Amino acid sequence: MDSLLANIELFEKLFPLWVVTDNNGTVNAISAIFNQLQTRLVKGQVMYEALKDNAMNFTSPENDFTCNGPFVFTCNVYGLRVKLYKNATFADGIFWVANIVAGQAIKLASLPPGFKQFMQYEELVEQTIALNSNRLSLQDATELHAQLTKRQAQLESAENQYKRMVEYVNDVVFETDAYGNWTFLNSSWTRILEFSVAESLHNPFYNYLHPDDVKKNEVLFLPLINREKTYCSHQIRYISKSGKVKFIQVYATLIIDVNNNTIGTTGTLRDITLQLEQEKNYKLITENIQEIVSLYDDEGRYQFVSPSVTAVLGYLPEELIGTRPRELFHPEDNAKFTEHFVSVRHYFATHPHYPLFLNYRIKNKKNYYIWIEAVFSPITDDAWKITGYISSARVIEERKRAESFMMEALENHRHLNEQKSKIISLVSHEFRSPIGSIQISSDILKTLLANKPLTEAKQLLRHITNIDTELKRLKDSLDNILMLGKIEAGTLQANKRNILLPGLLAEVIERVKDILKDNRYPEIITKGRLRNIHADPLLLSFIMENIISNALKYSPEKRPPVIRINYNPGYFTFIVKDFGIGISGNEQNKLFNAFFRASNSRSISGTGLGLVVVKNLVEMHQGEVKLHSSEGQGTEVIVKIIG
Repeated sequence: MDSLLANIELFEKLFPLWVVTDNNGTVNAISAIFNQLQTRLVKGQVMYEALKDNAMNFTSPENDFTCNGPFVFTCNVYGLRVKLYKNATFADGIFWVANIVAGQAIKLASLPPGFKQFMQYEELVEQTIALNSNRLSLQDATELHAQLTKRQAQLESAENQYKRMVEYVNDVVFETDAYGNWTFLNSSWTRILEFSVAESLHNPFYNYLHPDDVKKNEVLFLPLINREKTYCSHQIRYISKSGKVKFIQVYATLIIDVNNNTIGTTGTLRDITLQLEQEKNYKLITENIQEIVSLYDDEGRYQFVSPSVTAVLGYLPEELIGTRPRELFHPEDNAKFTEHFVSVRHYFATHPHYPLFLNYRIKNKKNYYIWIEAVFSPITDDAWKITGYISSARVIEERKRAESFMMEALENHRHLNEQKSKIISLVSHEFRSPIGSIQISSDILKTLLANKPLTEAKQLLRHITNIDTELKRLKDSLDNILMLGKIEAGTLQANKRNILLPGLLAEVIERVKDILKDNRYPEIITKGRLRNIHADPLLLSFIMENIISNALKYSPEKRPPVIRINYNPGYFTFIVKDFGIGISGNEQNKLFNAFFRASNSRSISGTGLGLVVVKNLVEMHQGEVKLHSSEGQGTEVIVKIIG
């Protein structure tokens, strides 16, 4: 037969509570768990003598250890009752098995935490339920061990899964003892409140509360402690390790033992600081902004209306919930909005990321209609299906009044421009006919003077020359007025084509000299390679004639003006500098205003329209005109034209 001691490893797996004696009853070995449960049996003692020492706790069918038992005795320390019986006899000793008497689960559950470190602890619990005092056969014990091993593996798997879940959950999962000391905290405790789990365990939970909330927490917990409620849920402030205030939603319930005693609490702590801050900001915004924020279902009914609707329209939000906006619309806008709302679905179906702007009149609580501008956007589910709409609306009464005033002003301005154009056309037509007739008569008189005596001819020629000069001034004024009228009316267009500038300039100079009877001929300086320019020859002639005429007219008996033409890639400049009366600095910024004339030029005839027309004609050529002048030193006009 195999040695008894050689089978101890097998016995250790099959039986958590066992004793080995030699054939004389001396204890040779005790299982570790059984050694924890009792203090009577010690290696080297005679088992019967050790158990007999306390006769009141020892019962046996025979006062002899050599019988099969069972011996029933009570453990000194824990009060557990066990049965000890002979399981197998070997040549070198006896193997005894102990079993916990049925009905001892409560005492077993209340064992010190240190005892639970043994893997067989759960097996012992199973034994108190499944086993009676009858002796187990080796086959039964082997089958029981297999079952317990399987259950242990399932338990460990479930426990590991639970631990992983607890560690990854966002909320703090906690347990406390009956005195409020932390006995368990998951890692979310560190993430939220910054304290490590190790430094927090076994400390009272109220050490981490906001000082002002300690009393409040006691009041909130009292119904739970008194078992008036099965759980408690409330908001409380905690203080993090760095001193930050954290608003925590607490959910707690009691831990009750098998004797119905409270041994602690368990529950969760949820950080709602950001949520409360967002709710506060949302409330602050919705209650203070002037815009009306609304949510609608997919049929266009109000689901939410911000409190600002009361200040804007006079309605309470609850008065509008379930209604449609168009029920309050102006009759003229109702049909339009109904049509738009039908099109809203189609619009957002094809343009889900672009808002829709709508203007309409809505009736306020006082039955007045006011203009509203609303921006609509869709609300979609995870499948991008439209489930509703959101809008932000504001009053645009002031803007509508301004638009109405502007439209009225524009209409008046358009009407005035039309009248002005008609007057200019009428005046030009009425003046051009007599001017033409006078000019013809002047030319006839010049012809007739050829047959008159010299003295008489000179006198008449002087008067005719005065007539020509005044006709030129009147014609120039009418030309400028008519040209400005066409520009303002938008009827004048630049018909550009390729032209050579020198020939056009020579024609302009001769025409000006003939009219002004000025024998001075301007000096012309050209820079750059001669090329065609792209411009309207008629309008360009008008520009040059005005500038050259002014240069001669405002520099009488002075050095002739200098004309510079600079050809550059893509543009050219036309510069005329005279050496005449010049213009004071404080008046130069007004020269391009209609009818303005410098104070030192009033003795010289003119209308103050020439430079205004020049500026407009230059801009029609995508160009610009500048002027530099110094009183008494002369004036320089610089024209830059793209072409």
